[in-house]
Amino acid sequence: MRAFDMELIGSGVDIVDNRRIQRIYGRYPEAFARRILHARELEEFSAEANKPQYLASRFSVKEAISKAFGLGIRSPMSWRNICITHDALGKPEAHFEEVLRSHLGMEALQVSVSISHEQDYTVAHAIAFGTRL
Repeated sequence: MRAFDMELIGSGVDIVDNRRIQRIYGRYPEAFARRILHARELEEFSAEANKPQYLASRFSVKEAISKAFGLGIRSPMSWRNICITHDALGKPEAHFEEVLRSHLGMEALQVSVSISHEQDYTVAHAIAFGTRL
């Protein structure tokens, strides 16, 4: 199902100070990664050259998604219930655990995301669409 065939749920944006993520990662490298990354992202993270930037992008986009849903990061919306991958052209794609879709009462759920990095900041935008059960 395409996004324009679905109901708009909401839109969210988030900006992260990359220096803050660098400090947190410096203090708690593995714990911080395990806290905010989906299992699939953790595998990708292990091979990532710029680990703090990877974490900043995931942190920012997941915050933007939580705002688009109007939930914030609290149950059932959790860092690890969202997985960000990339298509063949490098466009980020959001995938969700079933618990989140069920909680929202959605038969189909699609979120369009965009992430941008600039030296000290990472910004992400999310637009959520869905069809009700």
